Amino acid sequence: MSVNGVARQTESIAFFRIQSEEQLAVCWPHCKKQIEKLRHKDKSIRSWTSQSVFSAIRFGLPSANPRTTAVELYLATENGKIRGFMVTEPLRDPFLNNIQIGTYVWILDTDFELLEKFLPELDRMTRNAGGEWIEFHTGRTGWFRSWGRMAKLGFTVQQYKISRRVPWP
Repeated sequence: MSVNGVARQTESIAFFRIQSEEQLAVCWPHCKKQIEKLRHKDKSIRSWTSQSVFSAIRFGLPSANPRTTAVELYLATENGKIRGFMVTEPLRDPFLNNIQIGTYVWILDTDFELLEKFLPELDRMTRNAGGEWIEFHTGRTGWFRSWGRMAKLGFTVQQYKISRRVPWP
């Protein structure tokens, strides 16, 4: 992966940012299918759909004219096959004039081993943007089953979100 678009490789796995509509069109069928699976697994996802994710990524492409979002898609491929992906956006602090303080991982479709392998690149990407935090929210309990391993990577739980849907008659 690279903020400047140069793919980084670890063994036979490459990690890179999607930079054009052509690249997005090639990988989108796989990403859309996985996003729909994630929406089914994660009941905390309410407002966004695969179409809204596609639009956010498309308008955040470096080649978008004009670029209206900072949402980016990163792929991890192995031997030409997509092994995982993540959708990121700037993590901003509303109390500091919305300056970027890190990277918010909006969607993460990967396993722990792939996350561990490319965490140094995610750290580098965050530092290059002037931030110092990587944050994501999840309703998927699978990440918590691996919490000991996540803690070894430096992740901490910052808050719990508890919600209840109010029934309407």
